Amino acid sequence: MKKILISLIVVATLMMTACEEKILYLFPTFTNYVQFGIDQTTSDIYELDTLTREAINDSIGEIKANGLIEVIDIEGFYLNFHVYDDNEAQFVEVDAYLQDTLGNNLAVFENYSLDITALVEGQNYPLYDYLRDDGVLELRSVINTLANDMDVYDRVVVFITGTTEPAGVRAHMDIDMHFRINAKVKP
Repeated sequence: MKKILISLIVVATLMMTACEEKILYLFPTFTNYVQFGIDQTTSDIYELDTLTREAINDSIGEIKANGLIEVIDIEGFYLNFHVYDDNEAQFVEVDAYLQDTLGNNLAVFENYSLDITALVEGQNYPLYDYLRDDGVLELRSVINTLANDMDVYDRVVVFITGTTEPAGVRAHMDIDMHFRINAKVKP
């Protein structure tokens, strides 16, 4: 009789602990990008693009429909290249910067160099070893702010600088800088 009673108590205890309320989280991801078109015969690169509030808000709005966003993190950065047939440049080195609300330029990544002749069209080129905290943290801050108040920022200015080699030949390519965002959402 004692064994049955102990067994019932154990089963009842297990059932009660299994009925505790658990908090579940969703972890949706989305990717945004800025595109830089290069078509020049000088070896110096300076291209600017803007990441619009609407582009970010569209992604955030889809996530908000699933619940309350607790935090947003940047999961990764990568580059994609499209090289046009008339490109003569063989090498590219680029840096990317984000302009903060005070007009300061914060590096997202620096000194990324690539042999254009060895590029594989459509391949993602990760930037892990080249990322800089200032720019990445500022972008994360902007996106988190937009998640809570979508009217704070109008746009985010991103620009690249760099060089192509050999000098004096036509460099004709598109460089897309993608960033993948992960959100912690409480449904």
